Amino acid sequence: PKGVTFFDNADWEANGELGSLACAREALEGETVIAYGDVVFKRYILHQLLSSEAPISMVVDGSRSFLESDRSVDRVKVSGPPATSYDESENWLEAMAEDLPDADAHGEWIGMLRVRGEGAEMLLESLDAALARPESGRLDLCAVLNDVAQKDPRAVRVIYVEGGWIDINSLADVARSGDV
Repeated sequence: PKGVTFFDNADWEANGELGSLACAREALEGETVIAYGDVVFKRYILHQLLSSEAPISMVVDGSRSFLESDRSVDRVKVSGPPATSYDESENWLEAMAEDLPDADAHGEWIGMLRVRGEGAEMLLESLDAALARPESGRLDLCAVLNDVAQKDPRAVRVIYVEGGWIDINSLADVARSGDV
C-alpha cells in the first residue's frame, strides 16, 4: 500500500523484536506508526491513534480480558483507568511489563504505537540503550516503552480501546478475526 513500508529482519532469531525495529531506524523520523504484523484491528483504532498529538501514543485495550486467559501479554500500568462515556481525559503510561501484577495492570498493549517529533528521538534513545544491553536479543518494545515512561512520565500517551482488535497467533485466531 502507498505510504507503507515493511521491514524484514533476516536475523530475527538472534536479535528479535528490537533488531527488527533497528532495521527500520531510518524510517523513524517525523511521524511514524509502528504496528505488529500479526495484529488485525478496526479502522477506528488507527484513526484514534493518529488523532493524538502526544510525542508517543500507544493503543491499550482496557478491557482486562487477558485476566481470564493464559496468554502472555504486554501489561500496562496507566495514570488513570479507561475513560467513561464522553470523558476525554488524557492518560499516560506509567509502567509496562509482562509480569505486572493483576492489580496494577490497567490493560494490555495491542502492539500499535505512533511517534512524532521528539517522540521519535525519545524512542530511538531508549532503543539504543536496550540494544546495548547484553540480553538485548530477548528484549522487546515493552522494555523500550517502559524505559521511555520511566524517563518522562508524560511521554507516552495511552489511547484506550475495548476490543476491536485481535492478535493472530494460531489458525483459531484467524477464524476469530472475522468477529473483529
